[in-house]
Amino acid sequence: MAIERESEMPGKTEQVHMHFSPVVEGIIVLCSLLHSEREFPHIRLAPIEQELSLPIHAFIEEWQEHVTEDLLNCLGLTLLVPHFQNGDLFCAEIAALPEAEFLQGFIGGEVPVDVLQALIASPRLIYTLEPRYEWDTPEKQQFIELLCSKLQTFQQQFAAALEHILHMGSFSNQITEQQKAVEHSLAELQQLNMKPLSLAQYLMGKTFRRVSSYKLYYFIPSCFTPVRMRIFNDSICIVIYNCTKPLSDDRKQSEELAKLLKALADPNRLLILRMLCVSKEYGARLAEYIGLTTATVSHHLDLLKKAKLIKEEKIGTIKYFSADAEQVKRMMDALHQFTAQK
Repeated sequence: MAIERESEMPGKTEQVHMHFSPVVEGIIVLCSLLHSEREFPHIRLAPIEQELSLPIHAFIEEWQEHVTEDLLNCLGLTLLVPHFQNGDLFCAEIAALPEAEFLQGFIGGEVPVDVLQALIASPRLIYTLEPRYEWDTPEKQQFIELLCSKLQTFQQQFAAALEHILHMGSFSNQITEQQKAVEHSLAELQQLNMKPLSLAQYLMGKTFRRVSSYKLYYFIPSCFTPVRMRIFNDSICIVIYNCTKPLSDDRKQSEELAKLLKALADPNRLLILRMLCVSKEYGARLAEYIGLTTATVSHHLDLLKKAKLIKEEKIGTIKYFSADAEQVKRMMDALHQFTAQK
C-alpha cells in the first residue's frame, strides 16, 4: 500500500510520499545483524541468521565487533539512492557510488566530501580532525579508521549482504506478518491531514530546530525500527517510524503529563497524597498531621482534585478525601511508558 499527494502552498509545491519500504526494512535487519548488542525487539533474528550464506555470515562476523551504536545512520544512503521499493536497483547503485559518497551516506550524510576523501586516502587522519558526533568517541574513531582502510571491500560486501537479505524467505515472511499494521498505519497517517512539516514533527514527537524548504517528503512506516528517525538534506525529508505502535504526539503527551506532575510538585501535596493512598481522611486531620493551616490544606486538596488524583465523599457533615488509586496508577504507568519509549 502506498499513498502519494501534492501539498500546494504559495510559491512552492511539495511532493509527499507515504509508503512501506522493503529496502529500509532490509537495512534495519542488516544493522541488527551487525550490531548484535543493540536491541531490535521487532525482528526475529534466528531464522534470518540460519538463512545467511557463508560469505554474508563471514562479513557480519568480521564487522560485528567494530560497528558502533549509531549504525542506523547508514539509512542516510536512502538520500543518495531513493529506490525505496526496488531492492536490486538500490543495492546495485550503492555498490556503484563513488567511495566518498557511499561513506558520506553511510555515516550520516553531513561530513563534507573533501574531508571524507582525505580520510579515505589516509584513515589515521581521523585522530587529528575536529570532533564531530560521527567520531566523538574512541570507538567511533577506530571504526571510521577501519572502515576507511577497507572501504572498497566493505561497500561491495554491504550491498551484497543487503541484497541477500532482501531475497530471504524469512525476511519476507516477517514483513508479511506485519502487513495489516503497515496498512493501518498508512491509513491513519492519511487521516491526520496535516501539512508535511507538521506531520514530520508529529511523528518525531518534537519541533525541529533545523528545517529547510523541502521539496520531497517521505513517510515510511517500519515493522522493525527500534527508533524514530528523520533523515534529511536541504530538499528531502525522510521520516521512518515504527508502525507497530499507535501514532501519538509526544509533545501533547508531555504537556498532559506535566499538568499532572505539576499537581505533585510540592512536598506537602505529596505527603497528602501518600496519606490518602493509605486511608481516607478529612481536612483538619491532614492539617494536624502535616502541620499546616486548614486553609492551606484545602488549597492543596483542590489542586489534587483538579488533577483527578483524589476523590471526595461526604459522610454525615464531614468531607472525607481518598486517593483515586486507578488514576494514580494510570499517571505512573503513563509516565513510565512515555519515558521508556524510544
